[in-house]
Amino acid sequence: MLRLLLTLALAITTTHASKLSANERVRSTVLKKRLKKGATIPTNTAGVELIQLSAASHDDLMGHIRAHPTWFVHMNFDGEHTITKLPPAGKAGDTALNLLQLHIGMELGTRDENGMMEETQLKTLDWSSLTDADKATVETIPSKVNVDTSATKSKKACPVRSYIKTATFDEVDKTKVAVNPVCGKCAPHCEVCIGEGMDLCTKCAPELGQNTFLVRLVNDPDVCLTKKKCIAAGRKIDGVFCEADYKNTGGKVATDDEIFDMAMKDEEKADVDTLPIANGIMQANGKKPITPKAFKKKLHALHEKQQNAFKELHVDGMKEKEEALFLKKRNKKRNSPFYSFGNIQSSPRLRGCGRRFQS
Repeated sequence: MLRLLLTLALAITTTHASKLSANERVRSTVLKKRLKKGATIPTNTAGVELIQLSAASHDDLMGHIRAHPTWFVHMNFDGEHTITKLPPAGKAGDTALNLLQLHIGMELGTRDENGMMEETQLKTLDWSSLTDADKATVETIPSKVNVDTSATKSKKACPVRSYIKTATFDEVDKTKVAVNPVCGKCAPHCEVCIGEGMDLCTKCAPELGQNTFLVRLVNDPDVCLTKKKCIAAGRKIDGVFCEADYKNTGGKVATDDEIFDMAMKDEEKADVDTLPIANGIMQANGKKPITPKAFKKKLHALHEKQQNAFKELHVDGMKEKEEALFLKKRNKKRNSPFYSFGNIQSSPRLRGCGRRFQS
């Protein structure tokens, strides 16, 4: 669970996590400078670096905790118990939120040039097999982090046509942090997705009272087709998908461009049906209403622009270097203020004001 949480933090808060790990490194540098100057440090930290948690036996671990409970942090992620070392910049008995932030910063600070993180100094405990004496020993650790991610696991974590875009770390009390979902919208004609683009759609939404089925295209953006249009394109229905029918050896098979055009006609027709609502809003704001013909023309131009942009960045036989440049361009676009992934942040519920996910 901890690794999944760290992956989440890495995927959607790269900038903020980098700042956090940078702050962690600054604190470590300050501590080193103090050591060089002969400054006094708490004696309860001397020797902690010599302990290898991953290699420690159960008896050795219990012995270390009994001797120096302030050296460690007891983490409980949805019932998965682990022991880790107190982060260098942390203090024994600190709040769970601060300890969790420091620990994630410490983990992310180990990333190599490929973004891979080193295994942290963690020791997993089988809580159900511990004796009462061992449990009592672990409970002497003053630094406790209890993380509850149940809110992100529910099927109703986000409403229909949305997905878990990011999450907040909400401080429940000194020892407990709740991870709660922040939802993002799927593509306009998508019902179930794992991200905002049609390439991240996993089920199409009904259109004009008919079910539609997802078509994965190579030379055009992915689209949704009705069953009738899918069959007309020389394809077949398979679950939520409109897939290639390899048994169709004699019938016409539509090209990607033709399928995209078929889907856009349906989308434009469905969107035009919402024009009265849009015109009502425009008139309420003192603007002139738009005619159905003009609205459809604007929609068609928008779809053509979307198609051309896709073709510009998706070229058949794209070489590895070209693909890298494409990914760099796409990521730059996604990191712009108009294409933001959002931030993990701590909740203002108990503090009275929001606080960014950084120490």
